[in-house]
Amino acid sequence: MQAVPDARIAEPSVASDCNQEGTTVANVDKLLHGAQGGVDLLAKLELLADEQDKLQNAKRKIRDHLRAVIGSETKRQLGRQITPRFFTQGSEAYKLLNRRAWMPPQQVDVDDGLYLPMTFVKGNGPAEAAKLYFDIIDAALKVLIKREKWKGFEEKDTCARVIIDDCLHVDVPLYAIPDDQFARLTKAAMDRAIADSEDNIDFMGSRKMRIDRWDQVDSDKVLLAHRKDNWKPSDPRKIHDWFLNAVDFYGELLRRECRYLKAWRDYHKLEHISSIILMACAFYAFEDVGHLSVPRRDDLALLEVTSRLADMFAGEILNPTDTAEVLGSSWTREQRQLAIKAANAMHEQLDDAINHCYLPEVAVDHLKAIFGERIPNRPDLVKAHAAAAAAVVAAPAIISPAPSVGRSTSG
Repeated sequence: MQAVPDARIAEPSVASDCNQEGTTVANVDKLLHGAQGGVDLLAKLELLADEQDKLQNAKRKIRDHLRAVIGSETKRQLGRQITPRFFTQGSEAYKLLNRRAWMPPQQVDVDDGLYLPMTFVKGNGPAEAAKLYFDIIDAALKVLIKREKWKGFEEKDTCARVIIDDCLHVDVPLYAIPDDQFARLTKAAMDRAIADSEDNIDFMGSRKMRIDRWDQVDSDKVLLAHRKDNWKPSDPRKIHDWFLNAVDFYGELLRRECRYLKAWRDYHKLEHISSIILMACAFYAFEDVGHLSVPRRDDLALLEVTSRLADMFAGEILNPTDTAEVLGSSWTREQRQLAIKAANAMHEQLDDAINHCYLPEVAVDHLKAIFGERIPNRPDLVKAHAAAAAAVVAAPAIISPAPSVGRSTSG
């Protein structure tokens, strides 16, 4: 923790260990989380009801349409109809989906993976199979987009993107798994009587579903179609299992810290800093602090994370599920320097708000510099420690000479 200039404190205890709630100058926790009336930052990060409905309706329509198209295509090619499997992944599955700070042009997105057996996608060869897979899905989605009067379609290297409107889109990555494992996966779903309500199933949503459904599939056998590189081994369970275990260990606090980092990233338009990088950095910071020492207050936990963030951005950020992969390795020098500078600025603002600020109004301003206007203009939510109050009372005597009349004390 940075030393507090003597002129700004009234007692030595104000500058002591900021990890203890009783020794910080201000508590800005309620600006982030837990304020009544849904005015705090976390509440503002939730999607609006109509946005949530629009996304879920779009997912359902995409799934229904692709089931029909793929059913017809597999019947024509293989003589039997195959029903694809759909599994929500990414931020929605991790429960890290935030409303973006600048909508538009920033957009909320969900990732809905489509899975088919190898027999259908292999075709005449691996390269042709990936292209065929994309051709079928791209064509089908374009028909649906036109019918629904959605905004448009975009080809991404690892998915087909359906742009619903200026603020929302759905990404559909395409996967292939071995035939026998696809069959076991389907049977497991049917055995649990969930096939007729699949739209409500989130394979990322619970350990029970993950065990019942996805232990049927070998991780190294999941292939992701790529528009340029044909196929890549890619199992979204790896990241999800890691994050689920991390939340089990550290609690919902870790999930909230990741959402705060994403909100900061969005507000400052640091689009090159991916969500997985922020998730990994929050986790590594918690690991560095230690389970028993992680503050329970959201603001103090965030202070611990931000104190380490710039150094992590400056070094190698390893993928927690594959230490051979360095996250952010594609950053340019300018992008890395921008990330480091922004991380340092965030920590300075947060440190000032918590450890060096006696006026609740100024503490609010510091938080707004990090997160923007979604921080409520509510100084009453800032709790000043008794030491801070003493500092404010003592300030006139420090700034200007006291009158000659002395103050009496009882003794």
